[in-house]
Amino acid sequence: MEPKYSFLSGDAQWTQRTCCFSLPLPGPLLEVRAAGIIVPVVFFLIFLLGTVGNGLVLAVLLRNGQVKYNTTNLFILNLAMADLCFIICCVPFQATIYTLDGWLFGPFACKAVHFLIYLTMYASSFTLAAVSVDRISESRKAKCKVTKMIVAVAIIFCLCWLPHHLVILCFWFGYFPFNRATYACRLASHCLSYANSCLNPIIYALISKHFRKKFKQVFTCLLFQNKMESISGNSESRSMLT
Repeated sequence: MEPKYSFLSGDAQWTQRTCCFSLPLPGPLLEVRAAGIIVPVVFFLIFLLGTVGNGLVLAVLLRNGQVKYNTTNLFILNLAMADLCFIICCVPFQATIYTLDGWLFGPFACKAVHFLIYLTMYASSFTLAAVSVDRISESRKAKCKVTKMIVAVAIIFCLCWLPHHLVILCFWFGYFPFNRATYACRLASHCLSYANSCLNPIIYALISKHFRKKFKQVFTCLLFQNKMESISGNSESRSMLT
């Protein structure tokens, strides 16, 4: 990508990074340097929570073939895969926008990341729409058990992405003044939209007893497996010493 360039607006100097998903940034302000530390830390937490959480969702759904006979589980699987793809392929690259002076990964990577951001976002949107339609055709008993969780996921998705799109629209239509307040809003909306990719597993665990039970089972299996491997490794090392 092209290096960032600067321009003057009154007495303030601004810089614009021409990498994906970015807006003009105030140049020498303290907020920019602080963002270079805070935002990558937030993105790292999103990456960590999202990878573990969505990985657990995939493990729960793929274990014992639970997605074969349940369309809702299939839709939830699609959401988890979209979120995991977004976290792994997009979040680390976007974090570099705030720490590096320019985009170092080339134009192809920039376009690929930009493409994956919108691909996963639209995949989540259409999946939520599909699962909402599917809920209508289910029985009232099943609907009461799952609808609350699906509604919560949809509401959180809208709340997380709405501020970011409002900022983008204001910027496109020229109603986005470049100052400290709008810069803070831009950072907050960016972090909030990306945080959505790690929130769905938390919603599942809070609302669904089934997911809480399955999460515990997966954790138990992993801990037991690690413990057995540790015991086996210690036994082998002792036998070699004797």
